[in-house]
Amino acid sequence: MLDPIVSKAELAVEYPLLQERAKRAGWEVTLNDESLLLEVRITHGKTGQLYILHGDLTSYKAMPPAWEFIDPDTGEEGTPAAYPTPPNPTPGGGASVFLKTNPPRERVICLPCNRFAYGDYHGPHNEWRLSNWMQVAPFYLTLVEMVNRINVDLQASPGPQGPRKGKAA
Repeated sequence: MLDPIVSKAELAVEYPLLQERAKRAGWEVTLNDESLLLEVRITHGKTGQLYILHGDLTSYKAMPPAWEFIDPDTGEEGTPAAYPTPPNPTPGGGASVFLKTNPPRERVICLPCNRFAYGDYHGPHNEWRLSNWMQVAPFYLTLVEMVNRINVDLQASPGPQGPRKGKAA
């Protein structure tokens, strides 16, 4: 595990840039300096629904963040209500980054910049190596690039994969 001071030094550079992007995009971002947990609250442009994206930045940049959607009503990770439905068609014509996978992780944001996409973390990509995540294409090497990419599919999505229980938090 990387010394947290190294991750914090990287975040001292990247987090202000993410805050600026968030202002322009209408996102709310918060960073817990102690737990190295990033929270990004993104509102779906067409439906007005809230999506909460968490990024565990432990050992960042030695390893990619662990990105997960959080149910805005229950606070649970990875529920159908937390995840956007894959857009059809997808922006750019490729595959959606929102995948349904096998237990124990039934949904994943499938990008090389997500620790949970790697086989080591029960993700679908056993061929990817965490040790060289920054060399796995497509390349998303900063927090701004990562959240922007996730937001592209989120905004193209018709809504959550499952019903929401109540008003957004």
